Amino acid sequence: MGMVPVVIGAVASFLLRGQGIGFWFAVLATIAAFWSFGIMHNFAYRASHERLERTRKDPKEAWQELMLKKPGELVQSQKLGITPTDAQAAPNWATMVNMVAAAACVGALVWGLVITFSIS
Repeated sequence: MGMVPVVIGAVASFLLRGQGIGFWFAVLATIAAFWSFGIMHNFAYRASHERLERTRKDPKEAWQELMLKKPGELVQSQKLGITPTDAQAAPNWATMVNMVAAAACVGALVWGLVITFSIS
């Protein structure tokens, strides 16, 4: 989900400042979202790096991929960057932690908006 839940959690933490348990809930959800995003990014980046190293060791693989591309397109295996295939390297547990943390951040944001803008 990227950095969106982290930003949502930061906004929720700001809205819930001074609310005690709500503030700490938003802070912990934001930390969990950032931590799990970092874990998933590291796995995907490592897969991208391994893909690049494989093509440097076996140029035949890069050549075969080049033959399948249209003229002018970059060969995916020759650049270091996270592709959708590389993103699949992230473990399921980290993805689930990120999803739960994202839902918690959204819940904290709603909670913060209700408390901040409720008419008493």
